[in-house]
Amino acid sequence: MTAFGDELRRLMAERHVSQGELARRVFVHRTYVSHLVSGRKQPSPDLAQRFDETLDAGGGLAALAPSRRTVLAGVMASGALWAVSPEPGGHDRVRQVGESDVGALADTVDMMTALDDVFGGDHLSEMASRHLLRAHRLIDEGSYSEQVGQRLLSATGRLTLLCGWLNFDAGRLPEARRFYTEALHLAQLADDAHLSVLTLADMSLQAMRLDRPREASNLVHAATRATDGWSTPRLDSLLALREAPALVAMNRIPDAERSLAHAETMFHRGPAERDMPELALLGESELALFSGSTLVSAGQGARAAQLLHAGLDGMPTTYARNFTYYSIRLAEAYLSARDIEQAVAVAGDALDRLPELSSSRTVRRMRMFRRELTPYLDVPEARDFADRVDRVIVAG
Repeated sequence: MTAFGDELRRLMAERHVSQGELARRVFVHRTYVSHLVSGRKQPSPDLAQRFDETLDAGGGLAALAPSRRTVLAGVMASGALWAVSPEPGGHDRVRQVGESDVGALADTVDMMTALDDVFGGDHLSEMASRHLLRAHRLIDEGSYSEQVGQRLLSATGRLTLLCGWLNFDAGRLPEARRFYTEALHLAQLADDAHLSVLTLADMSLQAMRLDRPREASNLVHAATRATDGWSTPRLDSLLALREAPALVAMNRIPDAERSLAHAETMFHRGPAERDMPELALLGESELALFSGSTLVSAGQGARAAQLLHAGLDGMPTTYARNFTYYSIRLAEAYLSARDIEQAVAVAGDALDRLPELSSSRTVRRMRMFRRELTPYLDVPEARDFADRVDRVIVAG
């Protein structure tokens, strides 16, 4: 049980509102209300506010919901002072930097990457930026050996790359580009070719978001050239997956098909000992999801739906942001195949999860799906869903 759940149950009984009726008014599934009442879930602050207003609780119910920022800050607190020790007077001082400090910075990057999979980048980007300031203080003011210094530059570069991704997910594209450029600079200083390749690959995603498919393709080619002599099958697979959407956007569909086929072939050659750790995130599910998303853009809805469905089946639902984002892509695939009822059903499930996230990129994807649904508003299910989206988020 939770304080929020207990109060929610009391208010529902007092106002004679059933779980089903409350779900209808707040635009969520009845099972979600049941989970809140039982304490199995906690609402986000904005969703708690909607429950509060619907039940006329005068702010008392919303006050019982945990702050997302507080939750995230609490999770990150264990790593918040990984690099700095406070002076008695309240000022920070930078101490001797050793391998343990660099390891703690790497652990912080891993922790924030895991949190990004769950929540998204909107709030995490601010925390990551604060960690990055601490890392630069170590670089600029710390005392360390040459070996530790090179590792510190690499770890800071990976944190910078993460800052770029988090700002990209938050829709802050100029900030993302600045962090990506800085990550490339740190990769050069650290002589870290792996970091250079990862950064160029992420920059290709941003170029696609800016409707610059040729730039996206050129960035992938630059990443490929940087791997000359040391690439692995899994890295080749990742880069092929990155280029395929750009080829679709340039109306080079056969080339995109070949790129996806190459990605699958390289992936199934298996991992290599020299794979960079980040490639562990590229599994069967991710291969299917990336490929399916590309095929949605290529107008191959039925094939895309098969891949996206398989990818989501293999993805833990605890990866809430990714699960929600690719669920919307699956809805787009069904819509492309003219399966309106299934498209709306899948998108409805994603809409239920959306208030628990802090990912502007995922919200934007839902808005895009809402616009794509416009020609089908004569279908009752589509019209009802569109009305619900318009009530839950501001369609842009």
